[in-house]
Amino acid sequence: MKFKNCSKLFILTVGILLSMSSISNAKMYSNPNENRIYGKDRYETSVILSNKSFTFSDNVILLNNDNLSDTIDAFNASLQYNAPILLTNDKVEKLQKDEINRLSSKTILTNSESISKDKNFQTEKFKLKKLPKYYEYDNKKSALLVSNDVDAIISSTYARQNNMVIILINNNNKMETIKKIKEKNYEKIAIIGGKDSVPDVDNYFSNVKRIAGKDRYETSKLLLNESKSKSVLLTSGENISDSISSSSYAAKMDSSILLCNRDASNINVSDYEVKGIIGGLVKVVHNVYYLIPHQDDEVLYIGIDINRDVRDGHNVNAILFTDGSRTSAIKAINKKLSEQGLSEITSEDIVKARNKEITLALNHLGVESKKIEFLGYINKGLLKTDVSNVLDKIVKNQNNVVFKTLAVELLNHKDGSSDHLAITYATEDAEKKYNIPASYYIKSEWDSVITKKNYKAIHLNDSEKEIMIKALNAYTIWNPANGFYAVGQNSVPASFQNKISHPVYYIEVD
Repeated sequence: MKFKNCSKLFILTVGILLSMSSISNAKMYSNPNENRIYGKDRYETSVILSNKSFTFSDNVILLNNDNLSDTIDAFNASLQYNAPILLTNDKVEKLQKDEINRLSSKTILTNSESISKDKNFQTEKFKLKKLPKYYEYDNKKSALLVSNDVDAIISSTYARQNNMVIILINNNNKMETIKKIKEKNYEKIAIIGGKDSVPDVDNYFSNVKRIAGKDRYETSKLLLNESKSKSVLLTSGENISDSISSSSYAAKMDSSILLCNRDASNINVSDYEVKGIIGGLVKVVHNVYYLIPHQDDEVLYIGIDINRDVRDGHNVNAILFTDGSRTSAIKAINKKLSEQGLSEITSEDIVKARNKEITLALNHLGVESKKIEFLGYINKGLLKTDVSNVLDKIVKNQNNVVFKTLAVELLNHKDGSSDHLAITYATEDAEKKYNIPASYYIKSEWDSVITKKNYKAIHLNDSEKEIMIKALNAYTIWNPANGFYAVGQNSVPASFQNKISHPVYYIEVD
């Protein structure tokens, strides 16, 4: 008899482990905002970028970018000499001087007459030289035509990869520039931007390629496709002043500059390998969806990450998949109501009560009521296909989606474990299908040991503990007159007691 039971246990364990082997490893989503490169202004940003790109440099470029042609000259010099661009105003401040000394530069390239005449900047340590014009580079066999500094920035990687010199062209210098280009006899010519921005010069040359989207954002994406790399540095398409000095850092990171709006909602960040964000204007806002099987799962197993995402400025949403109508707590609640001479409640009442509890708990965690969705699937009746249909719609309608839910566990609740698994498996499928990030939370260290998954403990500071205690206490309120019946506490009292006394959470990591 014992042997038979052991055999059954062995077969069950093997079956579970085999089923787990087909499940993708849970992963935490990376937050590109953690690698934002910016200073208090464009000048400090340029120094920070130089510091990140070079340990030393024989050449350094000082740019007072009031003149567009000077900016283009600076881009070319940066590509030619692999030199940093430091932004200045009419005189060189201590910030730039300190960086030049750190670089041990021998030559300063600049078109600024005020800098050249600055007696306080004269030194025998280096010599001042004018920035070369594009036609002075004999080693450049191809030309890239732009009409503004935005297109010059986003195409700098393309120019570097194709050994191109960047040329400023507009209606004022059109014929003169065409003449110079013909004299240089470039092997190929690329034009960045549409004919509304860059003059129609295509007919003057036989080897022209025009790269132009409907706007600067689309042009930026097209240039990225030309580079055949998904490695990017994000920067604002509204104000690119911080990004003028980024060409050298892009070269170091082997990345392209990709324009986006302030919250990056016009791109899908997970489609790229984001190496950093240049400037202080862009902050990626994730559309984070917490996928909750049952009321109270969010406070018992996910916890403070909900509040942290809200505080970080992300668009946090919660989806409750089941109605909670089949909870065993209804017996204990009705017994207590009867003892107090109050009317017993029905399964419909329990659904309303449980939804009030989770709403209050999520409100304490910072989630607005309008961002909570109740799908109302009956407990133990949720199917993976039901969840997949919901997730498909979310991903197709939004960029920068992140899913967070419970992990697959060997020791799951008897009450509703199939609902947990339906959501987890559907989330893992969506993660693979759409290449989107997802996070998975486990109940305890013990579950991680059994499933052999790596995990990280999420510890709370004192203020966060206060927030979580309030959220947990939403499930302990006994106030029948207002529809609160402490359903969560009556359902799993030990879990609430343990979490209130020991508010630590656990998340799977790769």
